[in-house]
Amino acid sequence: MPSPNPTPLSLTRAEGLWLENCGFIIQAEDTIFRVSRDLLAIHSPIFRDMLALPMIVDAEMIEGCLFVRLPDGAEEVTVFLKALLYYGFFEAHPAPTTFPVLQGILTMSHKYEVEVFRKRALTHVSYFFPTTLQDWDQLDGKSSPWFNDLDGNSFPSIIALGRRLDIVPVAFYQVCRFSSERSILMKDTLDLDDKVSCMRACSFLEASAVTDILDFLWTPHVIASCVSPSMCTGGKVRAHQRAEIKKKARCQGSP
Repeated sequence: MPSPNPTPLSLTRAEGLWLENCGFIIQAEDTIFRVSRDLLAIHSPIFRDMLALPMIVDAEMIEGCLFVRLPDGAEEVTVFLKALLYYGFFEAHPAPTTFPVLQGILTMSHKYEVEVFRKRALTHVSYFFPTTLQDWDQLDGKSSPWFNDLDGNSFPSIIALGRRLDIVPVAFYQVCRFSSERSILMKDTLDLDDKVSCMRACSFLEASAVTDILDFLWTPHVIASCVSPSMCTGGKVRAHQRAEIKKKARCQGSP
């Protein structure tokens, strides 16, 4: 006998997250999930309060199950539910994970107040985005698959997370280290103020680094192997001047 209220053909069942013995269906974008409402209520006070509301008479149903649409992305809901259902999917640091998983779980656990996952994700992130200078100095040499796999386009997304995680200073610094100007300007997750802050900071850091690098042209003052010390000194001065001119032009936005 066909199920009442069959699944619309336009929707896709989430692999591994469609449990036939459960009676609560969630839609995120064009993906649907069939899970336990009790499990969600146990871990999330937001879901608990939502599910405690009396069900309206004409509530929307799919396959005889209560049906709810969430405004969240399908990828975020997927990793969040997998973390709830599969014990080994999102383990505590230093277990390996990925940035999409971290981003999704941080977003969802913050929104739906699942504190255990929020703290676990924060531990993963804060390890590479410390909030003290002492922890930053100890960062060299540390690595993790999720951090190593980040590319320049991913780092601007961390600033959006940083607003909630109190890692904004380090997030901005890491963006300047690993992201191109184009990836910063094109990123939809950054508002205009953040983009301006990034570009100013990156220009300042670049100029400071170039200055430090060019200091080698001043020392040593006397090169023992130089046949003509005056010519060597003049050459170093001219090279330094050319480099400074190029640096100044770049900082001012000239090609």
